[in-house]
Amino acid sequence: MMSLESPPFKCLYCMKEASEVTFEKKGHIIPESLGNRDEYVLKGFECDVCNQYFSSLEANFLNKVSSLVERTLAG
Repeated sequence: MMSLESPPFKCLYCMKEASEVTFEKKGHIIPESLGNRDEYVLKGFECDVCNQYFSSLEANFLNKVSSLVERTLAG
């Protein structure tokens, strides 16, 4: 059984472990650019490489005209 005090330090996405990648960044479930400050993936579940990859995908999507209305409504 896994303890929240001792995360697996194995990425949910690429399956790499701490010996292969770092786990320093917070992975937000809902992007910060949509107003999320509190909902995030616990450290040790999403590596920094995947975090950066998904952040770039989110940025590309959120900069499209079609998402501007949602961003405006979200504040």
